[in-house]
Amino acid sequence: MKLHDFEALAAENRFGLVRMEIKTGFAPYSEGDIAGFPPDEAVRLFKKGAATPLDADPSDARRAAAAGDGEGAGSADDVPAIPDDWEGMHHLTRVKLAKEISGGDVANKEEADEIIRAEIARRAAPAGDGEG
Repeated sequence: MKLHDFEALAAENRFGLVRMEIKTGFAPYSEGDIAGFPPDEAVRLFKKGAATPLDADPSDARRAAAAGDGEGAGSADDVPAIPDDWEGMHHLTRVKLAKEISGGDVANKEEADEIIRAEIARRAAPAGDGEG
């Protein structure tokens, strides 16, 4: 999901806010709380994995979380570049890159490497198999 998706959700709300369910507690919210946020803050929380929009189609939110940028392959502006020599980068740099790809927290360098490899494979895969 992108900013325009969150803006559309806010436009449907009489207060102009996006209703979000908190997934990871942060002050003053606890896990499971429901709160309204302006669209730009809602996008930030969603990309961090801290909250999910309540009024969005659940399949859109799941697909967005799995894709990292929320739009499948996304556009060049939304998808972080993965250098050819990424495996030689410092582990903290790989963790940062994996966070950008996944939009969520990354526990360690092994998980980061796994996320980066999966993203490389996803980008290399054809958009469709053509046998539909």
